[in-house]
Amino acid sequence: MTESLFDSIINTAQDCVFWKDKERRFIGVNQAFLDFYGFESADVLIGKTDEDMQWHNDPEPFKQDELRVLEGHSTYKVQGKCIIRGEERDIIASKRPIYEGDEIVGLVGSFVDVTDVLRRNGERERKHFAYTREKLIKYPFFDKLLNDVALDDILDPLTGLINRGYTMNYVRSLIMSATPFTFVILDLDNFKYINDTFGHHAGDIVLENISTTVSDYLKDHGIVGRFGGDELLVINLEDISNEDKERFMENMYFSGNVLRSSIYVDEHELKEHSDLDIKKLAKQGVYTNMSSLMALLEKVSGFENRLRAVMQQLQEEIHITDLYYCGKNRRLSSVIDRSIDEDVSDIDLIMDEDLYFSSTLDGLREKCPVTYNTMNDKGIGPILIARIGLNKETDGYLVCAEQNSQRIWQEDECGIIYFIAKGLAAYIRLSGDRINEKR
Repeated sequence: MTESLFDSIINTAQDCVFWKDKERRFIGVNQAFLDFYGFESADVLIGKTDEDMQWHNDPEPFKQDELRVLEGHSTYKVQGKCIIRGEERDIIASKRPIYEGDEIVGLVGSFVDVTDVLRRNGERERKHFAYTREKLIKYPFFDKLLNDVALDDILDPLTGLINRGYTMNYVRSLIMSATPFTFVILDLDNFKYINDTFGHHAGDIVLENISTTVSDYLKDHGIVGRFGGDELLVINLEDISNEDKERFMENMYFSGNVLRSSIYVDEHELKEHSDLDIKKLAKQGVYTNMSSLMALLEKVSGFENRLRAVMQQLQEEIHITDLYYCGKNRRLSSVIDRSIDEDVSDIDLIMDEDLYFSSTLDGLREKCPVTYNTMNDKGIGPILIARIGLNKETDGYLVCAEQNSQRIWQEDECGIIYFIAKGLAAYIRLSGDRINEKR
């Protein structure tokens, strides 16, 4: 890539992009960055740190964030505040280390200004919120809960439904009190296509509308919660018998006022139950991701280099913070943090199939205690493991493991990791290479 081509690409970006040396001093920025701060050129900040520029009332969190990046970690969409022309603005920033060979020589980052969005959300009327305090205190569980917990902590901030944690706690309370109820999981088909085609703003509007219509349909017969992503939970206290359940489900599914409604976003009509063109889905979805991942895998040689090549796309597509791997000696390594060298010697015992995934470590506790202790010590919750191997021969494993999260692994995410694992196994067979591990 020529210098002029690089400048053209980076200065076309709408996000504010910057890059720094190992001492956190600015080396360069793009045009969007200069426009945001009102600078005519980058000369005013080259060689200076954020503290030198006095952009933050409290610079320490930003400093610690960048020091972690310079140790090999990447950050994704971290919210913070900066002072611009005398006004404190809200930003969301992502940063990753820059390598020369195996050495970290600096960092590159980008951020966007979300001040106006947050203000609009704060000022927006909460009429689309399905639940108010008055509605919830009708249920003994929430009546007691609201004495100690704020309503905003109970509700999902986008949909206004009960958030996942308190929905599940409510279900447990019903079980403990032997209260009969009907439990429904709603999964909105083709939701990723809406996000990819019309943008996340359109997806948010769809979720808000569906959440409102489903909660209105249930009325005061129970609650609706958001399980995660495009999955909703319906706890129905009224329709308990099989006949009543069938009637409730059929009316909800076929009613034009609930799930078969049309939703308009700008000039687009988004129908929740449209049969989408599979060719369009192929162009927008997992096929595109896998095709570009394969292209990245083919560009470089060496097992670790191939993982680094796909890491950035994985962070963007499925938002993982790190990707771990182990070879035949079952020592866990990391793509991002090269200091990691952990024992997962019994990981094979959990792998009855090519893929294992869970939102907790409970399944590992009895079957593979060594791997469980390693993950538990690192504060891991959700875990996704894919076998690297062909036929009955196992070369190692890829591991996606998230800290302090209630993440639920989606089918397309599992498919992408499975695809990479099989691609790496084929590469090992063809090249005679093997998984590089610390000894």
